[in-house]
Amino acid sequence: VTGMERRKHQRTTVSINLRIEAPGMLCRGIARDISTRGIFIELDQGSIQDQVRDVSLHFEIDTGMQVLTRKLSGKLVRNEGDGLAVRFAEHDVLGRAVVHELMYYMQLSQQESMLSECCTHDKLHGSPGDRAA
Repeated sequence: VTGMERRKHQRTTVSINLRIEAPGMLCRGIARDISTRGIFIELDQGSIQDQVRDVSLHFEIDTGMQVLTRKLSGKLVRNEGDGLAVRFAEHDVLGRAVVHELMYYMQLSQQESMLSECCTHDKLHGSPGDRAA
């Protein structure tokens, strides 16, 4: 499939936003890095106090066609003020399935981001065939 053929297909931008809840606290963030063991969340609204350890993560996965919601629990292992590192429960079979689904959508989001940069570059610089005419 060439770059030109790809541009004919409608693109979907996937984004993963989330709500982070702890007793008496609520904030919002964006999933930035996810692995089978944990996630780094960039906070864009609110903050979490340092003494908080247990958090509930409520994911909103916008696929461009629908918004999927998923929930995971975890332990706060690092609070950078504007970002949080959360470790997932290790023996949670259902949680592991949710993590793999989130990783799939995160990878899809990164691929779409690279595709759009590539196509923007093509449009700005043209292709060698454009200059030959």
